[in-house]
Amino acid sequence: MNKYIKLLILSMSVVLCGCGDNNEPDDSYSSDYYVKYEASVSSSNYGKTVEYTVETDIGRKTFVGGKTFEQTFGPVKKGFKASVRADAGNYYGAECNVKIYVCRGNEPFALKANQSGSTNVAVSYTIDY
Repeated sequence: MNKYIKLLILSMSVVLCGCGDNNEPDDSYSSDYYVKYEASVSSSNYGKTVEYTVETDIGRKTFVGGKTFEQTFGPVKKGFKASVRADAGNYYGAECNVKIYVCRGNEPFALKANQSGSTNVAVSYTIDY
């Protein structure tokens, strides 16, 4: 009987030692990132269009619109170079503001780059965290 108890204890210790390490990835630290671009143009002129050029998960895209722009793209990976440009050349004396926000997985967006200037403004940011 003593022999069976020793064998049972040895078997249980092997099973328990094999189950102790949990190497599964933590979902709160996803490797997928999302990029949100915001841009705005302030000018006293009306009826003109603005070109917004952004880097997306499938390449560079240009959008033609009014005085504001907001769009989110992704998922993208670490090392992605996000960029946004607002070209308000049709507006005399326009003031442009462009912003790049980034989030990882379900985390909140954080402002990573911001640039203001007249008529044609661009900013970029490479995801490095």
